[in-house]
Amino acid sequence: MTDVVDIEGIFRIIKSIRDNIDRLEVILTDLSKETTKRLAEKHSPQGLSQIKKVVREDIEKNLGETVATKDNYLNYKYIEEKQVEIK
Repeated sequence: MTDVVDIEGIFRIIKSIRDNIDRLEVILTDLSKETTKRLAEKHSPQGLSQIKKVVREDIEKNLGETVATKDNYLNYKYIEEKQVEIK
């Protein structure tokens, strides 16, 4: 149930920032949301972590290369620490 709440929270965030992004970004966001939804329906993953794994594997298979590398990996711990400092 927690994973469902997380996905709904992500969709609420996306919806709330639409006023601040251009039309192309809205289109790409909608496309990624629909793609994720269809992959989840096709593979029936259980939970958000499995959905992310299915989507990443599908993208990497179609691209023929890995998506996350040491050069583009986002350090979530750093971001969370910075958010705590801001508050």
